Amino acid sequence: MKPLGDFFQRFENLPPSPKAIREVISSVVSGVINYEINEGDIKLDKETVYIKTRPLIKTEIEIKKQAILELLVLKLPKKSITNIR
Repeated sequence: MKPLGDFFQRFENLPPSPKAIREVISSVVSGVINYEINEGDIKLDKETVYIKTRPLIKTEIEIKKQAILELLVLKLPKKSITNIR
C-alpha cells in the first residue's frame, strides 16, 4: 500500500493561481514604492505585469523596477516575470 503523501506529489509542481500571483505582486510593489496597489489594478500577460495606476506611481515603479523584479524572483520562483509596465 502506498503512503498517502505519494498521492499528493503530482500537485507539488502546480503553478500558483493568478489571484495568488497578483497578491504577491501587489504586496511586493506596495512595499517597495510605499504606495498601496490594489490587486484589481494588476494584469498578468505571460511574463509581463501591467499595473493600472496614476502616471506618478508608474514613474516610481519604473525607477525601482530592478528591485521589484529581484524581489518577485525570490517570492515567485515558479513564475517568470521579466517586465513591469
